[in-house]
Amino acid sequence: MKRSCTTTGLGLVNGPVAGVRIANPAYGPTAPPERINGDRASLSRWDTPGRTRYIASTKETAFRECLAWARMTGAHRNHLAKLAALFGETPEQTMRDIDEDWTRLGHMQPGHLPAAWRDGHLLYTVNVPADAGWWIDAHATATLDALTLALGSQLTPWTGRHDVDRGVMFTHNRDITTRIAEWAREQILDDGSERLGIRFDSRVANGSCWAPWMRRADAKLGSDPVKTDHGTPIKPNDPIMKHVTKAYGIRTW
Repeated sequence: MKRSCTTTGLGLVNGPVAGVRIANPAYGPTAPPERINGDRASLSRWDTPGRTRYIASTKETAFRECLAWARMTGAHRNHLAKLAALFGETPEQTMRDIDEDWTRLGHMQPGHLPAAWRDGHLLYTVNVPADAGWWIDAHATATLDALTLALGSQLTPWTGRHDVDRGVMFTHNRDITTRIAEWAREQILDDGSERLGIRFDSRVANGSCWAPWMRRADAKLGSDPVKTDHGTPIKPNDPIMKHVTKAYGIRTW
């Protein structure tokens, strides 16, 4: 069901939601690390002060979203080929050499997915009941109109304009998207129900994603209406992961 909020003007959509989340079990499927004000460039798209989960509609969408950082680009591939030629090695040998340095520094390089990443994450099934509340529909015209009225001019230093269109809404600039999320999280809907979070289409896959905010847990008022299983390991030969890493040009070890 879709509707517009008569108080905020935001476009809303309800559930239920049944999706997939890939997460580090050290934090758990419903307890991502807390975000604080600071460097917005390091935040995910709809992060706000507090904690934000991300859920994908399918397993492939979840892998594509989680591994987008590791996607091999033409520039990285050309740089790798030049290094390999300089060292008299194959690109794979050079990537292994670089991986040792990056691992020692605690970083991961594009085009490469170490076994440590796979071993350090689990696949979780996530469910949110339909009666839990409303999601803000990031694609609704009503949402763009509401954001233009409320935030358009405030975002001008980063957008160069006074309106919020789809280009602004789905920019890679976290100075913009996290400010939109902060404003949206604080709005009170016309029926008094909770704003669960934002529903949006994946930029890198066919599928929907949801970004629920953990308002209850952050305020120490109890648990949020998100249910998960205990998670399953990601197998080295997982066919969906292999499909995504092949499409992204990512080497796996």
